[in-house]
Amino acid sequence: MSSEHGLSDEILRANLGSLWARSERLFDLAYDPPSNARMATGPSENGLPNLYWEDDAGRVHAWYDYLDPLAGVARDLPPSVVEGGRLAVVLGLGLGYELVHLYEELAPAARLHKIVVIEPDVDVFRHAVRQVDLSTWLANDSIHLLVGSAGAAAESLLDGVIYEKDLVHYARRLRFVHSTGALRWEADAIKDALRYSARSFRHSVRKIGIGPKAGLDELAGSLLNLGRWLQSSTPEPLRGAAAGETVVVCSAGPSLATALPALRAMRDKVVVVAADGALAALVAAGVPPDFVVAIDPSPLIRHHLEAFNLPGVWLLGHSVLHPEALASWQGPFAGLSDNGKPFFYLGAERVCPQPGMSGGNSAFHTALFLGAAEVILMGQDLAFGMDGTSHSLGTRHWERGLLEGADVVASAGQNGGQFVPSNNGSMVLTKYDWAVYLADYSKRALRAPMPVVNTSLDGARIEGTTVESAASVAARLASRPGGGPQRVLARLRPPDPHVVQSQAREALAYLDLFRDLTPRLVNEAEVWITRAKEGLASLNAGEFEDMGPFVEEVASHPLLRELRHARFALVNARDGRAQLFSRALHYVIHSLTNTLVMDYFEFEAKATSALDLARMMLQNELMWFTVARATIQALEEAFEGGRDGLEALVAASESAGGT
Repeated sequence: MSSEHGLSDEILRANLGSLWARSERLFDLAYDPPSNARMATGPSENGLPNLYWEDDAGRVHAWYDYLDPLAGVARDLPPSVVEGGRLAVVLGLGLGYELVHLYEELAPAARLHKIVVIEPDVDVFRHAVRQVDLSTWLANDSIHLLVGSAGAAAESLLDGVIYEKDLVHYARRLRFVHSTGALRWEADAIKDALRYSARSFRHSVRKIGIGPKAGLDELAGSLLNLGRWLQSSTPEPLRGAAAGETVVVCSAGPSLATALPALRAMRDKVVVVAADGALAALVAAGVPPDFVVAIDPSPLIRHHLEAFNLPGVWLLGHSVLHPEALASWQGPFAGLSDNGKPFFYLGAERVCPQPGMSGGNSAFHTALFLGAAEVILMGQDLAFGMDGTSHSLGTRHWERGLLEGADVVASAGQNGGQFVPSNNGSMVLTKYDWAVYLADYSKRALRAPMPVVNTSLDGARIEGTTVESAASVAARLASRPGGGPQRVLARLRPPDPHVVQSQAREALAYLDLFRDLTPRLVNEAEVWITRAKEGLASLNAGEFEDMGPFVEEVASHPLLRELRHARFALVNARDGRAQLFSRALHYVIHSLTNTLVMDYFEFEAKATSALDLARMMLQNELMWFTVARATIQALEEAFEGGRDGLEALVAASESAGGT
């Protein structure tokens, strides 16, 4: 090793060896020496290394107990801090004593399965790897270390770890851990880490997905929409089309009505993207948007889109949009889809704005896709108005919003209501699903490459945005030349009819294959339903005599292992184009699969014995295969509905002179 940074130290070399195998980024961070002159390590009274910091007044503070760092950590982290947990997030690494104590002393009894350590200060990390041999824990696949990042960058790293390591399965049994030293040294950074990590795990649980019934509705709707979707314009030319322009994103929150006069004043100077719920209010005010975004599979969405004749307004409609809602739209249409493709048919690849968790989120994602120089949010309150309403006057949600708002306000924040910080400095009432949308907005706004301005002065505070009144925005844009919307809209073109016909024929070929595949899968599911029922009837205590009521032990039972493998086989590709069916089935049922795994750890907390836990786990597996069988049968019906529409499209194109 080079001596340039004093890398002859045995402890550092051991730690670097473990880091090299796990993370190039962490290796590079550890390799460089600490740079903060106010931070140093030195011995404690008992000789163990301690971490010291000098404040502005020249006073020296220690991270750990002066006499015995390990005893101090044991006092800070008694067994109760992780009791009932399966996943721990450690806020602050220090010299690693907290991690060692947690893993060696607390994890075995608590049966912690995964540990995430967040250390915002890279110099703390650099001192740790030079003073304490952490190589065993740094090499452990159950431990994940996030170092040297804060805010949006740190949250993005954590999101990746949650996804890549399947940590979401343990999120319901999450425990946060910190020492007094961490709070004493870096209180603001630790509190920020607590906020974003809690949000990331809550968001990941929400993103597990919708239930099988809703997933089936989406898939069936997509199949019925496929012919119209193939004939729609692709949104790909819109990517970056609004460079240099201001894009206004309109949602249906209570403040939209007060922002409309300002929008009218600057209408020809900005590109306007509206969530479907805001459309009626914009049209009534004489400021129809350039784009309206609709992603909801509910048939109620048609009420936001029908009875308008808006030839200059483009619908950016998701493939899962309810067929009745799509049929009610009389203007031009560009089709969106998850990951740029319909999830059940991969022949018509598209580059699309990323659909969000709501119409408002999706409208904002569209503004990012457009490459705006600045994004202005209007009506994105994500909270109830001061008068208790949930939606703006003039929207088709308004009357329902009066009742909804009155109900939540009357319950004083119960029944899903909660209070969050407002843009006016107070707290404002929101509800669970809006809080989830708020988290998504904050994540995107914090990472947005352009400024994001929120004109909802009394709405929920969206991190990453600045607050400015709509009137002020209009005043500063008054001297800007117009014409931007026309330049953006001019990018869109209708698809080539020959390409549409070719894609429709290819989709029909896929659906023909599924006709043969689905009966086989139904039979497979029935075999495992019978097997699970027989297993439940024959369970006996002797099989679990040497086991405790713990998931890892009980899951090793031969029948549970068989069922686990069968679940995997049922939703994974068999051959060739059957992969496409596998993707469709996985989309519909993956939320149930993830929830099943999460439920195992809930059962563990309730089980009185290994036999009791095994019975609950087997009942869950039986439920999964029962739902899977019904899902496959329903998919078969949905595919037949899609065939009818595609055959009509092919026949129409042939009669019009297609090839």
